[in-house]
Amino acid sequence: MAAVIGPSSYRPGQTIAWKADGRECDDCYNVAQHAVVGETDSMGSEILHLCQECYTRLQNAIVEKQKEIRPCQICGDVVEGVQLFRDPEEGLTGPLYQTCPRCRQRLTEAFCDDGSLDEDRDYDRDDDYTLGEEDDPDNGHDIDDDDPELELPSEPFREN
Repeated sequence: MAAVIGPSSYRPGQTIAWKADGRECDDCYNVAQHAVVGETDSMGSEILHLCQECYTRLQNAIVEKQKEIRPCQICGDVVEGVQLFRDPEEGLTGPLYQTCPRCRQRLTEAFCDDGSLDEDRDYDRDDDYTLGEEDDPDNGHDIDDDDPELELPSEPFREN
């Protein structure tokens, strides 16, 4: 029987480290030698324990599926090489999307962007100031530090 683990960053089809403990394969009655991630969502993952023959069959099926022409959930293009991918902006346990190689690259580059790609973007970032700028301690914001309404109270708030 497949094991279940809590939220993780695993993707379906991913082989994970596991020390064989003599349990049966989840697909046949041979001894399991590999642990592979099955169904995965933000709540957790199902771990399949497979013998060598079933593991090889699963890996071949994964390779064949990647060769299929399918739609990308991000751009809508119907292409070869569509795979499950998490948008890094949504965290390690976020939803999995069927994405084409181009969208996977774009999402990863956008997440790792250091600002050098801004010329290619459709939006304008507010990079008019830098943090810690000595001649503008408010970092480009018009803040009146002498305004008493902006002062923090000296006593903590207490309900009556």
